[in-house]
Amino acid sequence: MQSPALESFYEQLRGRIDRFDEQALANFGNCTAAVKAGDTTARVDLAAGLLVAAFSCPSITEPLYDGFARAWLAAKYPKRPPARSYAANLKRRCPIPDALMDALIRLHKDTSELGAEKLTARVVNLGAELSQEFTDLNEQLAGQHQGATHSEVKAIPALLDVGSLARLPTGSLGADLLTTLTANGFDAEVLDRQAIGLAKLPRRLRYLNTRILQMHDIWHLVAGYQTTGLHEVGISAFQLAQFGHGYSAMFLASVLSLGCARQPEGLPILMQIVSEGWLHGRTAPAFMDIAWEEQWHLSTADIRRTFAITPFRSELPAGLLESLARVS
Repeated sequence: MQSPALESFYEQLRGRIDRFDEQALANFGNCTAAVKAGDTTARVDLAAGLLVAAFSCPSITEPLYDGFARAWLAAKYPKRPPARSYAANLKRRCPIPDALMDALIRLHKDTSELGAEKLTARVVNLGAELSQEFTDLNEQLAGQHQGATHSEVKAIPALLDVGSLARLPTGSLGADLLTTLTANGFDAEVLDRQAIGLAKLPRRLRYLNTRILQMHDIWHLVAGYQTTGLHEVGISAFQLAQFGHGYSAMFLASVLSLGCARQPEGLPILMQIVSEGWLHGRTAPAFMDIAWEEQWHLSTADIRRTFAITPFRSELPAGLLESLARVS
């Protein structure tokens, strides 16, 4: 049985989501600062804002996470990060279905071991509860992101030819990718595009999500994210900043709201890595614009120099979550 305090958190959370407005968006940085200072009541507001962006109003993602990261990183966050071409509009939002909130709360209350693969699958399943109205909002917004120009007419990328990577020179991006896939037992595209229903998405979202699945492990290598639990959170924030990636928004909102509700002792770690990954994504060149297949034969160092890519750096050890799990 859940504690009365936890049940109260979820009851308050539903109400704060319904009442999230322009003032709450404008004050989200202050809310983040309050959580950083140890204000327990502000955690409900923090979770509410993240869930609204992820499941109700995708156009607020950028100002919401800018406020979040600026408040958390303080002087390390640039005063004027790169501008985008769209504006937040809370009037263009849709209700979060009750079935989705119920599924999210069940995820929060699950006391079994939630490894990365299991958590990923659970978050993907939340997408099955999204309304068509929300999908339409995301489709409209997708065309305004960097690297998404004309995505509605671009050919859907074919499956990655893993066999061709074996013919590339040692030290090349393609060879390094093959090593990563083989050493970790990873699938070439993270998730099966057919199994998760990408073919059912509108044209822009289908192209962008297919491309992101294809390139995820490549971006790990080039952007400097290791294959650890903490860096998976970080690269999700990077992808969200770069492309407004819907799954990344859902994943981060699920993980951070779980921290707010059940694991506040670990919340500072999550907020640090999300802020760092978001800032990295905001200041990096548009990865979706790069023809990655044309870079297979080049080294990661050469690619970084060519496209002015600065690898990710965090104040936290990459394997921190794994270290904490071994101690507990």
